[in-house]
Amino acid sequence: PLFRSKASIDFHERGNRHKGNVEKRLREAREKGREKQESMREASDTLREMERAAMQSYLANDLGGETKSLDGVPNRKRNLAESGSGSGSGMDSLPPPPPTRPRDFAFYQKQFIQYKLMTMQQEQQRQQQQDQREQEPQQQE
Repeated sequence: PLFRSKASIDFHERGNRHKGNVEKRLREAREKGREKQESMREASDTLREMERAAMQSYLANDLGGETKSLDGVPNRKRNLAESGSGSGSGMDSLPPPPPTRPRDFAFYQKQFIQYKLMTMQQEQQRQQQQDQREQEPQQQE
């Protein structure tokens, strides 16, 4: 009918009030999107930091603090051998026997956790670099 004609639609679309309302809604949508993105980033950063702290705590406490040294021997075992806690019969100078079974689940679990911690730290560094790159154009304005 009367308001659905091409001429009335074109008149409405070209109106200043309509253009202003459209611009206002687009601006509000952009602001909401920015706020939502910022809150998601903050939540992600908080979660990433919590995961990192939990992983470090797990590695330090739950796995007994056995971190591998450069020679591949767990630090806790080497410290026991160096302290001379053996029987004193000269057996401490012998090399340890080779493993009698393949590496167990705990070894692979620890390797995975260390890898996960490393990748989380790398991701956090990448996110910080990206945030810095995004902030540079805003500071120039």
